[in-house]
Amino acid sequence: MKLSNDTREVLKNFSTINQNLLVKNGTAIGTMSAMKNIVAKATVPDTFNNEFAIYDLNEFLSAMSLFKDPTLAFDEKSVCLNEEGGGSNLTYMFSDPSIVTAPKTDINMPFVLNLKGGELELVAKTVMRKKNFRTSGPKMSFEDVRKMPDGKYGVYADKFVKGKRVMTPGGKHAKELKKVYSNEKDANDYMAAIMIAKGG
Repeated sequence: MKLSNDTREVLKNFSTINQNLLVKNGTAIGTMSAMKNIVAKATVPDTFNNEFAIYDLNEFLSAMSLFKDPTLAFDEKSVCLNEEGGGSNLTYMFSDPSIVTAPKTDINMPFVLNLKGGELELVAKTVMRKKNFRTSGPKMSFEDVRKMPDGKYGVYADKFVKGKRVMTPGGKHAKELKKVYSNEKDANDYMAAIMIAKGG
């Protein structure tokens, strides 16, 4: 098997969210930050035929970069990377799935990102906004858009000082106003852009 460029780009993006990765059978892969506040899911062009866990995704990507055009041969406990046409090879051992941080269930996202021609396309999933919509998985809210006293909409995001998230005395994430919009749609679009920029 060879990993497509699209799959490699998804893995690079996921490595900025969490160094751990649990890959399941099929074409869908997902990740979740160690603090469990950022979740991402992608459908990739490659099909994985067995479940495996990677403890350090950056290390795995670095190992792949040692090869010009590697082929991957998976077994139960490892993957063997080989240079096409012979030559160098490397065996990368998988982690125990029980020690990696990974999403336990599918989470419905309010939007979908499609990778087309090397560019991301944001597609709103309006069904998520419909009244009485139900999901079998846990519900998570990614937007933090609030109506302001003057009728405008403020976009709030987690507050960071010196790279560390600020917590309130009650143990919640402190929020700060990032931008104000005259309508809710523009505010939600901006919030989605913030999440994409952070890898969420």
